[in-house]
Amino acid sequence: KEHNALMLSVEHRYYGESYPTADMSTENLSKYLSSQQALADLSRIITHVKRDLDSEHSRVITVGGSYPGNLAAWFRLKYPSVTHGSLASSAPLNVQTNFPEYMEVVSQGLTYFGGQACVDNIETAANTIASMYEQGPESSAWAQLNTDFKTCSPMETKKDLQVLLSDLMGNFQGTIQYNNEHNGVMNATDVCAIMTAPDSAPYDSFVKMSAAYREENGVDCEDASW
Repeated sequence: KEHNALMLSVEHRYYGESYPTADMSTENLSKYLSSQQALADLSRIITHVKRDLDSEHSRVITVGGSYPGNLAAWFRLKYPSVTHGSLASSAPLNVQTNFPEYMEVVSQGLTYFGGQACVDNIETAANTIASMYEQGPESSAWAQLNTDFKTCSPMETKKDLQVLLSDLMGNFQGTIQYNNEHNGVMNATDVCAIMTAPDSAPYDSFVKMSAAYREENGVDCEDASW
């Protein structure tokens, strides 16, 4: 209101109702779902809206956080004639498929609030699960993982276990990202209290931690299906 401005929230292709193809087949997604195409969409939308509102000379600022923040910054680089500036919050601009730096930040946060023992126990538990993983889907170790983590369906392949591990570690990521922003949910201190409980092996603490997250999230089982 202060600047007599219009704010638009643009839906990303393949999300909501923005389907450029008839379905979400792997073939279609591999061809038509990319950041470059999302930027091209945004350019067309901005041009259309300005023409439609008879405001071709209005200035445009792209704004976003996380991946939308990436898009906001990349848009300024790729379409400098369409936008006058960009606000990119929490935007990791160097694109890479494997992104270990995210977990490094999570580790730093857990260390800050819960001490090094918290992170060490999580690492020990993860290594225990990894050793169980190596025993294969027909092993008693995998059966124990299905039981301990209440998987929604029995794991059959290593990709299934990768999904499980991603979800379990994602819990810690979410806690650090939103630490103390919401009432009634665990924060980093709560998490580390469970992970460093005396007389509890790191793996057992990790199992208890996962159960606490399921209760908090209102789910009865862990997704473990590739």
